Amino acid sequence: MSDADVHIPVQSVDEARTLLGPLDSNARLVRELHGISVLARDGSLRLLGDAGHVQIVQQVFEECLSAMRAGRRLSTQEVGQKLRATVPYEATGGVAADGDRSGRPAPVGGVVVRARTAGQQVYLDAIENHDVV
Repeated sequence: MSDADVHIPVQSVDEARTLLGPLDSNARLVRELHGISVLARDGSLRLLGDAGHVQIVQQVFEECLSAMRAGRRLSTQEVGQKLRATVPYEATGGVAADGDRSGRPAPVGGVVVRARTAGQQVYLDAIENHDVV
């Protein structure tokens, strides 16, 4: 698909904060899950990247904005959950949108740890398969 550049107008700084999350955690999540950039400029959020992924994130953000403007209090965590739900189970390294790891306990702090080297993968597998490492 081709690249897209979409502007989503926000009416207040609070709307942008809710969508982007604390310390832009949801913006980082969008970048990690969908490979698109989120910029907050001049009263709007700008989505840059693959058209298909931009459309998905745009839909989530607009649904969240509609809910907030209708008077519903929406947390940044809820926005993050909605963003995670847009990614198939296989694409998240075996972690479902709700954090379910096939019966395994959820990672501490809700952060999914991925190995960068073969040695790290061996260590993560040992943690997964044994009570004491």
